[in-house]
Formats: sequence, structure tokens, C-alpha cells
Amino acid sequence: GTNMICIVIPCHRVIRADGTLCGYGGGLWRKKWLLDHERRCAAK
Repeated sequence: GTNMICIVIPCHRVIRADGTLCGYGGGLWRKKWLLDHERRCAAK
């Protein structure tokens, strides 16, 4: 499904119990990019 409120409910942060990435409407490459981007911003 389409998450029309993705800023409020960040579904890109949902990962499997083993830590691997799973489905994301925008594609797994974009999910990885978003998580990496947030990690870099949080480290500053």
C-alpha cells in the first residue's frame, strides 16, 4: 500500500527481526538510502 503520511508514520524504518531490509513501496534501494541518510544526519 501507499503510505500517504510517510513523514508521520515512517514505514521505511520497519525492518525484519534479523535486521535485514524488507518490502518498501519506494523500493529497497530507496529504503536503504533513507536509513543511511538518517544515520549520517544523526551522527552530526
